[in-house]
Amino acid sequence: MKTRTLLADLPDTGREEQMEMLAGNRHARLLRIISPPRFNSRPFLQQEDEWVMVLQGEGTLEVE
Repeated sequence: MKTRTLLADLPDTGREEQMEMLAGNRHARLLRIISPPRFNSRPFLQQEDEWVMVLQGEGTLEVE
């Protein structure tokens, strides 16, 4: 398995989020999500549970 830092080789995101699958199986996925500065996503509902960690910058998470 190739190892590297999660903050290395960050692509130019323009105005869209970019997602990269780092690892996964039928039970879980590990994604690297790169958001551009001042990105505002629209609310969405998903079927699976999610755990989030912000490594750089800041974010707001609203839970209903």
